Amino acid sequence: VEAPGLELKDLVIYEAHVRGFTRHPDSRVECWEQQAGTFLGFMQKIPHLLKLGINCVELLPIFEFDETACPRQHPKTGEPLCNYWGYS
Repeated sequence: VEAPGLELKDLVIYEAHVRGFTRHPDSRVECWEQQAGTFLGFMQKIPHLLKLGINCVELLPIFEFDETACPRQHPKTGEPLCNYWGYS
């Protein structure tokens, strides 16, 4: 793998959640049942990102975490919130 040789000032950065970016059927990921929400599914979307002019992707998060371990609650319903991004 080679670095693309871009200056920081030239980066067009797209932050993406791997699962969230490809999990919905509208993502049109091939083999959706097996690859939606995965790195393989995300790789299929790289041509789309390039067409948009994106030349750098920051993946958030890239580690396993318990999304139900969130102490916050919905202010109106009191339902526990989902920790979708993995930040504490």
